Amino acid sequence: MNLMKRGFLKFYILKLLSEQGLTGYGLMKRIEEDTGFWKPSTGSMYPLLQSLEDQNLITHEGEEDRKVYGLTKRGHTALEETNQAKAEMLESLQNACDVFGRVFGNEDVEGVRKQMQGWFHESASHGSEDIPKDLRTRLLLMRHALLSFSYEKLSKQQIQKINKILETALTELGEYIDS
Repeated sequence: MNLMKRGFLKFYILKLLSEQGLTGYGLMKRIEEDTGFWKPSTGSMYPLLQSLEDQNLITHEGEEDRKVYGLTKRGHTALEETNQAKAEMLESLQNACDVFGRVFGNEDVEGVRKQMQGWFHESASHGSEDIPKDLRTRLLLMRHALLSFSYEKLSKQQIQKINKILETALTELGEYIDS
């Protein structure tokens, strides 16, 4: 997981700086708030910010102790190229799902396709910006936990217990749903 995080940190920084200028600390806090579980270390953040400046992808205003970073024109171009690569990757994965469905049957393909669209489309957050920040963090942690299980290693009893926990939570949450 750490390698994946480091690989995506560059693009996450570019995305966040395309929305607003932030300090290095502000970037770390924003990533932690957005993900609910990942806070990049200063040892990974600041060298990467310097590298991005050296590549002319970002620039900063302010002094050494309070630099506010922003994207350069070249940074905006790099982010656009990343978004194009993301769209191409999604298309390739969807084509692979189609082939998988033809070979092995379509039972699981729709679920996989919906999951992939959630990975690639920010609109898949379904209005999460309306959810209070403390609840949004818990939802992200819950999603991360559920996606992190090695389900094939869980016993039938463990799966039943997880299912019971989720059923109880859904029942209790149902009390707050407007009819």
